[in-house]
Amino acid sequence: MPVKKKPAKRVSNPKISKLLQLKWRIEKRRDKYGKTNNYNRDRQLVLKWINNCKFGDISSEDMKQANEMWKRYDQ
Repeated sequence: MPVKKKPAKRVSNPKISKLLQLKWRIEKRRDKYGKTNNYNRDRQLVLKWINNCKFGDISSEDMKQANEMWKRYDQ
């Protein structure tokens, strides 16, 4: 009897979804090149932004910084 697969969890907030993708990119890069303070600092910052989005909203300055970070970790 085949096993039913559950659909992937979807995040209702697109900002949180985008920040999660950024976090995963940082983690992938960190795993590939080794743990450094830069990767850990960037990851902690993204986690802070995710929490801010969950309980309120993220500031425009933080979103600009996230966009710059996204470009830096673009593959």
